[in-house]
Amino acid sequence: MQGKEFCFYINDALRNDDKELLTLLMPVIRAINANCVAQRGAESAIPRDVWPANGLCYRGGELPKAHHGFYSAGRKYRVPGFLATSLQQGVADSFIKRHFFLSGSDCVVLWIIQVPPNCAQVSFVEHSNVGREQEFLFAPYSVFTVLRVELSPAPSELAPHRVFLSAAQDNRSEPEDLPLAPWF
Repeated sequence: MQGKEFCFYINDALRNDDKELLTLLMPVIRAINANCVAQRGAESAIPRDVWPANGLCYRGGELPKAHHGFYSAGRKYRVPGFLATSLQQGVADSFIKRHFFLSGSDCVVLWIIQVPPNCAQVSFVEHSNVGREQEFLFAPYSVFTVLRVELSPAPSELAPHRVFLSAAQDNRSEPEDLPLAPWF
């Protein structure tokens, strides 16, 4: 699969609204999403012992310069794909290092997401491909608000851009016509 994970292809099809590929992927997308939202309203959906004390989760990756302007403080938007995050910043840092070293990209970013208690559109992934990752997976079209952006003057694996977000409590309470993130 050209060195990319299956989740990349799912999110790429969602992001680009690729009707042909989405037709093929829809059974998988529906199954994953059903698992994400099946836990809504369940008190025990995310075990209290894994919920982060600080309410933060992390995602490491890239943020192309062409999309920096989209992420400005106060902007509320939807992510047109599954958003995998980790409760451990070290896991996100490892993704940043991978992007930096494999692609030589200087557009590395650490997403820091504040998740409210009992967030309706996030689920805890107990068994991940990254051992002991403690993954929070947000359902497609989850809503986030940009709290602040810190652009690094010389982005690297040790000094990535940092984007601070707040996840919405419940996507169903948010406007459906919010802008879609061009990159996530």
